[in-house]
Amino acid sequence: MLTPLSRFQVASHFRWQVPGWRRFSSALLVAVPLTVPMLAWFFLSYDQAAITVGQGISGIPERLLLIEVQGRFVALGWLGYRRATPPSR
Repeated sequence: MLTPLSRFQVASHFRWQVPGWRRFSSALLVAVPLTVPMLAWFFLSYDQAAITVGQGISGIPERLLLIEVQGRFVALGWLGYRRATPPSR
């Protein structure tokens, strides 16, 4: 869960230098500080005793965090695919 924080910053740095990717690179940089509170919410809401008895909310922050991180990967893949597709004639 902590890896995307550093990896998206590195990816943003390298994508910034590629023409046409600056806006997405800026979005990656903005998304990193937004991920930190979600990570804190996930780690603070995790209670093994509550999970054992079928209570607690640790699954909700985990799923929201994963949706956010996977959404970035989807956006990165979609933009890469769109840029690699030759224009139709």
